[in-house]
Amino acid sequence: TLAYTDATALPGVLYTYEVRAVGAGGEGASSTGNTGWRGLTAPTGVTASDGTSASSVTISWTTSSAPSYTVFRGLSAASLAQIGTSTNNSYTDTTAVIGTLYTYAVKASGETGTGDSDLSATDTGWRTVAAPASMVATDGTSTDAVTLEWAQVQGANTYKVRRSSGGGAPSLIASPSTNRYVDGSA
Repeated sequence: TLAYTDATALPGVLYTYEVRAVGAGGEGASSTGNTGWRGLTAPTGVTASDGTSASSVTISWTTSSAPSYTVFRGLSAASLAQIGTSTNNSYTDTTAVIGTLYTYAVKASGETGTGDSDLSATDTGWRTVAAPASMVATDGTSTDAVTLEWAQVQGANTYKVRRSSGGGAPSLIASPSTNRYVDGSA
């Protein structure tokens, strides 16, 4: 049996091959065509952001020369499910629930008819809570305290109130569970 190895084939691309015999009398008819593809390697260096954004988790990886990538997410490596695809080396998960730690993995995906790579190694990531908005403090309307109020933040269980004066560094003075605090020590 004669064989030929096509080392120029791109990973994940479906090719159709045929062979023609050539002799002293010229070139013969083509063989029956057959498809083949070069396998894909799993992406490496998968990282998921750890609370760096209130709007999403960013997953990135080292490319493996694939036409596209399939991204998986779960509460553990055993519960991974597909959440999206990308044609470059990153994916933004805007559906992650605030404060939930997720496990992410990626597969390199080829053209239709070719196989995917194995799953990459996993990494965990999460989406943080947003900064409180519309924070107001009373300005001398009381002689007993300063009252602080702010908009509730989705996913927040508590808030940390910090205070500073005279340009000093803020220090923690309270951790209320509501979006209102009365500072009687001011």
